[in-house]
Amino acid sequence: MEVTLFQKNNGCFCWISVSDFKGGVSEQYKVKGLEKGDVLTGYISYPLKNPKKAMFRWDENRFKLCEQICDYYRRIYEEEEQSPGLYGIWGHGIEDLVIEQIRVDTDKKLIKLSIGS
Repeated sequence: MEVTLFQKNNGCFCWISVSDFKGGVSEQYKVKGLEKGDVLTGYISYPLKNPKKAMFRWDENRFKLCEQICDYYRRIYEEEEQSPGLYGIWGHGIEDLVIEQIRVDTDKKLIKLSIGS
């Protein structure tokens, strides 16, 4: 089953800035098919020429998941600075990126990210 955990609402500009989000939002968000501690696998692919496989731990909190995603992006941008071309970042600095949508296939434990700029 595929579920949407986070989504920019119809015309409402609510998204999460990758560079500025610090987390700290407390919530209990249960999803059928996901248990606390489940590992979700996906790819960080935008704006990268060389996508990076990523693993996230579900903690029944969408904002903690967003925090993990933002931390991955910060590490990717830091690694790219130290080893130019490692991921082939093109066209956007981290301050341009926003999380627009997070979808999860609860059967396969796969996460699909929609990152915009």
